Amino acid sequence: MSNDNPQIQPQMTRQDILDIVDNVDDDLVIQIIDTGATKQELLEAITWLSGDEEVLATALDREPSGRVAQLCDILSTSALGEEER
Repeated sequence: MSNDNPQIQPQMTRQDILDIVDNVDDDLVIQIIDTGATKQELLEAITWLSGDEEVLATALDREPSGRVAQLCDILSTSALGEEER
């Protein structure tokens, strides 16, 4: 039986997150990694937070969901939710 379980391996590394999001502390990095999100999902969450959510929801015909929604919640409750990228 193999010990390789992809569920316990993070989708992103700390450096991946730092390359995408500026000024994050270790607690926020851990919260992001714990979601199991991909870089693409993190970028989508940042897009939702930095744009007009109503326009995005209409254009995409959906609201953020799953890991993207989790990331939006995490980022919006941090200082990053108040800053523009």
